[in-house]
Amino acid sequence: MSADDVDTDCRGDSRRLVGRADVVAHIREVLTTIVGGASGSLAVVGEPGIGKTEILTTAAVLGDSRRLCVLRASGVEFETGIDFATLQELLLPVVDRPDAIGQSWVATLRVALGLHDGAIPDVATVLRATTSLIGELADEAPVLIVVDDLHWADAASHAIIDGLVDLELPRVAIITASRYRAAASSGTMRIGPLDEIVAATLLDALCPTLSPVVRTRLLAEAQGNPLALVELTSALAADQLSGDRPLPQVLPLTHRLRDAFAPRIVMLGAEARLLLLLHVLQPTAVLGDLVVALGDGLATRAITDAVDAGVLVISGPGVDARISLSHPLFGPALLADSTPQERTNAHRRLGRLLAVDIREVSPLDRGTPDGPDESLASDLERSAEATFQEGDWTGALTLLTRAAALTPAPIDRVRRLARAAYIAAGTDPSVALGLIDEIRGVDPGFTQSLTAAAAAATVIASGHDGDIDMAHQILSRAIDGYAHRTDPTDEALIEAIGELRWVCWLGGRGELWPAYYRALDRLTPRPPIVTDLASRTSLDPARTTATTLREVDELIGGVHAETDPVQVIQIAEMAVTFDRLPDCGDALDRIVDAGEHRGPILPAIWALLMIARDARHRGAWQVCIDAVDRARRLANGGDYNLLLWAADYEMAWLAAARGDQASTATLTDAMAAWAIPRRATTVIACVEHVETIAAAGRGDAEGVLAHATSINPVGEFTAHAWMAISVALDVVDAAVRLRRPDLARAHVDAMDRIEYGRLSPRMAMIHLVARALVADDENARMLYRQALSVPGAATWRFDHARAQLMFGAHLRRHHEAVASRPLLTEALTTFDDLEARPWSARARTELAASGPAECW
Repeated sequence: MSADDVDTDCRGDSRRLVGRADVVAHIREVLTTIVGGASGSLAVVGEPGIGKTEILTTAAVLGDSRRLCVLRASGVEFETGIDFATLQELLLPVVDRPDAIGQSWVATLRVALGLHDGAIPDVATVLRATTSLIGELADEAPVLIVVDDLHWADAASHAIIDGLVDLELPRVAIITASRYRAAASSGTMRIGPLDEIVAATLLDALCPTLSPVVRTRLLAEAQGNPLALVELTSALAADQLSGDRPLPQVLPLTHRLRDAFAPRIVMLGAEARLLLLLHVLQPTAVLGDLVVALGDGLATRAITDAVDAGVLVISGPGVDARISLSHPLFGPALLADSTPQERTNAHRRLGRLLAVDIREVSPLDRGTPDGPDESLASDLERSAEATFQEGDWTGALTLLTRAAALTPAPIDRVRRLARAAYIAAGTDPSVALGLIDEIRGVDPGFTQSLTAAAAAATVIASGHDGDIDMAHQILSRAIDGYAHRTDPTDEALIEAIGELRWVCWLGGRGELWPAYYRALDRLTPRPPIVTDLASRTSLDPARTTATTLREVDELIGGVHAETDPVQVIQIAEMAVTFDRLPDCGDALDRIVDAGEHRGPILPAIWALLMIARDARHRGAWQVCIDAVDRARRLANGGDYNLLLWAADYEMAWLAAARGDQASTATLTDAMAAWAIPRRATTVIACVEHVETIAAAGRGDAEGVLAHATSINPVGEFTAHAWMAISVALDVVDAAVRLRRPDLARAHVDAMDRIEYGRLSPRMAMIHLVARALVADDENARMLYRQALSVPGAATWRFDHARAQLMFGAHLRRHHEAVASRPLLTEALTTFDDLEARPWSARARTELAASGPAECW
């Protein structure tokens, strides 16, 4: 770096302006021109992060040093629709000059800039007023107007700046910076990347202790972009910069880098994004391969869009042409911005492409080698992944286990066994257990493979001698020690974090959760959207914000296009938590169908159990029973212990609601016997929920309060006590019956604090009923009516009938027997139809107390 690369008249910020001596010289010429009485302009154009803001800062500092009147503004992306927003920032410091009072242009500008009420003037009028103001300023001192991010300026402000450039006002210079185009007729200087020597010098100054390998990688990734050099070094840990820990395959992007490179990606259409994803995931594929993967119908438009956007570069002729990104950091930006559905679609298309190549000569048709054969093992592994992407998990398992058997190197063998075990955990747990034992013989602590740790955790938590705490320990240690533990695009890491979430949820104890949130918080710049939302919703629904619910709704709206069963299940878990599962119906049906045809069985069972839960809530109890029966058949007699307790829970809840005490006891005993040795507190909470419903049906208020408060204390919703939202009404009702209005009021206050009713229409109805229980007579009637008038309230048949029963009972106790009878009669009809005998008995008792039958 020479002395010419740093402007000697500027101190502070300008010291970071390296390799731009020509630009600084041009700025000096422009400033000299206006000091001499002429006009000047310069439009700096360049890619994100190339240093445009530093250049404009240097211009402003130079202007200040020459005692010019310097006016600065920046376009703001989120203000592009607000007329004159950028102009307001530019002129606000000077529009109220004392010597300008009474000038006609002052009133025009004050209205345009939002400083005074009135009809907004048009652009031409505002340009004349701005010209008058700038002219007066220029009479006193040369004026330098500096506008950064002109591409984000609102249209009105942009037109004003273009107009000022065209007018070429004496003693006025306008310097702008933009990613895309210059302002009007201004002289344009396109800023390119730093040359290799200057970039290397800057990187060495930023981080003198870089290892040579890391230095080479960062220079290649940054490609002379100063912002990339600065931000990439700040995003990496010290041991990564020194070379003691390997760099991830995809470098992490800071927020500034993502803001710089993502906008171009966001502007692309779906086909172009898919094409770029295919390239990023398979960078060695030639253009012809990607056209095959994408399909001829989409490829032409996708290629045109990506090239026109300046993101994609094609080198060479025909189908063998090589493609590349115009800047390497578009790749990480695309991965960070892409949805799970987009990545899954890309993987699936690449899997099909790979399958075509591999199956021209199937590895299984090559005969049996005499000993280890890495070449054949590698081909088998590739074929397995292609088979897996096509949804044939059983076939993939067969190929992977054979690949592992042929693998000579222990570390590669463990990796392939781990992948096989992970797939087996979802298709055949007994096979998974054998594979885990085999891995344990080579790697007792499951430290060599994160995938092995994830598979082991699933098998260990669900086995006959399951141990949730051991599964948690294996997973948390493996994730904490994983080299790429900050990379949200690392699929093995995200799968392992998902398994840890499941283990923490099943354990249901506060001491388990810190490891999960530690793993989540490390992901940079942010976790994948499904992983992130799952951590803020189904795990702790009481703390779900309105904004998060909107994000969940958007995710559910796109679930029909999702092909990854794990992603579908996580989205469906959120949906069922907030009574939105029917919107996931088609996606869940596909998962169940796949589970019955060589696909993953574990997700299919869980899908059926969520269908059962939703049907139970809706009062479609036979549908619930059928779904549970189908899940049990799919589980094949007990190999899936991890989920069979959930089937028992659904059936136990129905048995309790129907007053079948013997079945309730048998099923809850089985659940407790499975949960207690494993310390599966979530399963115990489900047992307590069943007992709460049973006690409520027989009118045992003390029993209700005892069982419900075992899940969650009165007056609060503790973190991760997800079952607490299911027993909230039971707590309030029991407290009222026990003449403990203080407890009832405290719990309703807690429901108010979390805005319980906004979580779903069903919960809106329940919340209003709970508030009615603690209200005075007049307000109670209003709240009950509002509860029964919630849109779709009758959809939730059991809860709706309970609300009718409570309202009818309230009216009868307040001497409104005639008004109570229709409500009580409808509630009785629903309970009879559901065969909820204890609840039918309660409704009949209330109805009988309302007067003789002939009066009904």
